[in-house]
Amino acid sequence: MIIEMTNAVYATKLLEQLEINGVNADDLRLKAGITASEIEFPESLLQSKKYHRLVELALQQPETPYDLGFRVGEGTQLLDHGIMGYAILNSHDMYQCMQRYIRYLPLTGPVMDVSMQRQEKHMALRLTPLVGQWNINVHTLRYFTQEWLASLDMWGNLIDIGRGLFTEVKVAFAADGHENLYRRHLHCPISFNHSVTEALFPEKYLTLPFSTGNDSIGDICEAQCQRLLAALEHHQGWSAQVYQKLSRSPKIPNITEMADLLHISPRTLRRRLEQDGKTYQQLVVDFRMAMARQYLAETKLPVNEIADLIGYSNPANFYRTFRELEQMTPKNYRSQYR
Repeated sequence: MIIEMTNAVYATKLLEQLEINGVNADDLRLKAGITASEIEFPESLLQSKKYHRLVELALQQPETPYDLGFRVGEGTQLLDHGIMGYAILNSHDMYQCMQRYIRYLPLTGPVMDVSMQRQEKHMALRLTPLVGQWNINVHTLRYFTQEWLASLDMWGNLIDIGRGLFTEVKVAFAADGHENLYRRHLHCPISFNHSVTEALFPEKYLTLPFSTGNDSIGDICEAQCQRLLAALEHHQGWSAQVYQKLSRSPKIPNITEMADLLHISPRTLRRRLEQDGKTYQQLVVDFRMAMARQYLAETKLPVNEIADLIGYSNPANFYRTFRELEQMTPKNYRSQYR
C-alpha cells in the first residue's frame, strides 16, 4: 500500500511558529515520532500520519495561539511547495494557476480536497476533508482551514492586486468569539457555521496575467508534476517513495544516496524493492523514460538537452535506451504525439 507522504516544509513551518510562542518544538517533534533528519530539508518527504500527529499535539499546548494555522500559512511561500510551487509561480494567468494547483494538490499529501466552481460573477474554492484518511475534529479542521486560507489569500500579489485574493469567505465551523481575528487575517467579510468552507474571488481575476509567469519554465515544471502524479497512481510501497524522491532530486542519485534519503541502508532498500517486484535500476530507467516522454510531448526542448536533463551524460545512450523501450526514436515519438 502507498505510504502517504507530505512535504517536510509544513512540519518545519509549524515548529517555527511553536518556538515563537514558547512551545518546546523539539520535544513536541519527538513525541510525534519525527526525527530531525526527516525534516532536514523543505523538500524532504515526511509520513503524513506523523505530520498530522504533530498538528494534534501542537493544538493541545496551552501556549498555542488560536490563529496558529493563519500564522503557519502566512509564513509559507509558494516556493516552499517544491516543484508544484514552481509550476504555479510560472503560470500564465490565474486560471492556469488554479488548474495546476487543484490537479497537483495530491503531491503535497493533503488532508483536504479542493474544487472550484462558478457562482454568478465569482469563483468559489471549496474545501472539504478527505473522508477516511484522517480523524478530523473541529480543532484540526480549524487549523488546516486557517492554513489553507492564509496561503491562498496571498496569491493576490501574483496578479498585482496586492494581498487579499478573496472577497468573501464562508467557513464550516463556529467563530468561537474570534470573528475579528479572522477578519484581521483575511481582510474580507467572513461568515461561520456553513456546511462547507468556501473562499470566493471575482471571476475576472482568472484572466489576469501572473507577474512571475514564464510559459517555458511552467511547462517543464508541470511535466515534472505529471510524472510524480503518475508515479503515485501506478507505483506502490517503496517503489512509490523512490519515485517521489527521484522527482524531487536535482540529479539521479545512486542507490546509496537514495537509501540515505529514505533513512535506510542500501541493502534494506534492495530487499524492500524486491518485495515490490522491482530493482532500483529498473525504477531509474522507468523514471527517466517517463520524464523523456513528457518532455518530448509537452515541450520543444532539443532531444540532446532532454537527455542531459534526465541524467544521460552521453546522448547516444539515451537514444539507444529510448528506442529499445519505445520501439521508435525520440524524434519519431515527438512527431507521432504531436
